[in-house]
Amino acid sequence: HGLHLLRADVELRQVELLSPDGVAHRTVVCGERRTLRVTLIFSHALRDPHVGFKIRDRLGSVVYEANTFTLRAPIGPVLAGEAITVDFGLTLPVSEGEYTVTIGIAEGGVGEASFERQLFYAHELLDFRVLRDPAAGIWSGFVNLDAQVSVQRRNTART
Repeated sequence: HGLHLLRADVELRQVELLSPDGVAHRTVVCGERRTLRVTLIFSHALRDPHVGFKIRDRLGSVVYEANTFTLRAPIGPVLAGEAITVDFGLTLPVSEGEYTVTIGIAEGGVGEASFERQLFYAHELLDFRVLRDPAAGIWSGFVNLDAQVSVQRRNTART
């Protein structure tokens, strides 16, 4: 089921969250690895296209945002009609709840994190749920910092 969201320069075909075995899932256990796969077709040749994503929680707060430019993983020049699949490997150590994915596509990386022009930007193209890992310790907050506990004991009683 493709999205087929068409803009002048690009057609977004599909946005999927894939498990390590390549199956699309909308549910993730906290801390699991997933691949966010974005499939698109460029209508025109571009010299420096970039693809990015933003994950928001149910309140709209940005949990994470990055793109091929800021991650220093350029796609390189593309031809008109060329289909591109971009895979972002992710670990999702976030709190239990509902999340959405925004996709952005731009041309021409500038400076550290800007672009010459925006080609495509759309919110809530994918939603997914994160579940608590029942085998893990209980924690609260936005992100699991994976606290490791170490206790040292010494007897200070005088005899």
